[in-house]
Formats: sequence, structure tokens, C-alpha cells
Amino acid sequence: MKKIFFYYIEKNIKRMHILNQLRIYRSINLMNYIFKKIYILLPILLHYNHPLIPGYISDNIPYGIDNFYPNKKYLSLLTKNFNIFIKKKYFKYNNPITGIYSMGSISSIGQNKNSDFDIWVFHQI
Repeated sequence: MKKIFFYYIEKNIKRMHILNQLRIYRSINLMNYIFKKIYILLPILLHYNHPLIPGYISDNIPYGIDNFYPNKKYLSLLTKNFNIFIKKKYFKYNNPITGIYSMGSISSIGQNKNSDFDIWVFHQI
């Protein structure tokens, strides 16, 4: 009985991830260029703490997203937009930011080209 229960839980988690990827894909396709750029750069801006990146305050603030490993696309955006070269291997374990969630109308039936988006950033204390 337990095996069947866990099978359905695992199956539903996979379905949820597929649905979430579809929602992200659809919302990105509705965004204008600037909005799309911000949406894609946001994880990188929260992951690295570098004086050349907008939003830098000091070395004493929490930065780094747990289990986020930027690929070449993210790193090239960082280089292209901020002229910062960071090695792919640069990451640390147990990063304080545990999740970034988009809220509001994004990827819902209410989203349109004039929509904004709200985010929640969860971090360890």
C-alpha cells in the first residue's frame, strides 16, 4: 500500500514540474524584451554578490541560491549585460536563498503584456 501511495506522490510531483515548466514557457513568450531579460537575469542577480552587479550592497548580505548551478546561457548574460566573467565552477554549498517564486498574474489567465510580476525570495535566517 505504501509503495502505491509513494508512486502516486512521485507521479504527481513530476506532473507538477511539467506544468510549471509549461507555465514559465508560456509566460516568457508573452513578455516584452525588457521584461523577459529581467525575468531571466533575476536568479543570477540574486545568486552572485559582485560590486558590478546592480543591487550589490556589501559582502555581509545573504546571496546565493541553493541548488542553482548557472549554465553557460546564464553566465553569458552576466558577461554581456554587466561585463563580469565568472567561472562556471564558482558556487558554494548551503546557500542562504532557498527559493524564488513568481506570484500574481504571471502565467495565469489574467496575464497580459502590461502585467507586472511579484516575487517572493525565501532565505535562511
